[in-house]
Amino acid sequence: MRDESGTVVWESPDTTRAAFGGDDRSRRVAAEVTSTLGTVLPGGRPAALRTGEAEHGNSPDNQDAWAVGYTPQLVTAVWVGSDDERRLKDASGRKLTGDVVPADIWRAFMTNAHQGLPVRPAPGGSRPGR
Repeated sequence: MRDESGTVVWESPDTTRAAFGGDDRSRRVAAEVTSTLGTVLPGGRPAALRTGEAEHGNSPDNQDAWAVGYTPQLVTAVWVGSDDERRLKDASGRKLTGDVVPADIWRAFMTNAHQGLPVRPAPGGSRPGR
């Protein structure tokens, strides 16, 4: 993670592990999460041009906006906000929400991160927007 000047402020350890196990209960939970998130993507907007799910939002006072989503290979969250409680606005002065800047950052990151990775089906066979 980098701050506004580009300085690295946190770096993830280079380890990975599955969020869900291979047992039936884990598969059911993963399928339910996929199904739930799939309903917020009308029209089946893909994550990184592949099967995936995403959600976005912002705080009631509009000081935070976020987007989070996953494919079978990667989970990513993007937060946009300030530490001095300023309300978020885009370049034209309109309210900035999670479905704009954070979602655009998330989509660009996921597309780049998935270059060369195989397309894998979502848990339970769900498709975005279903």
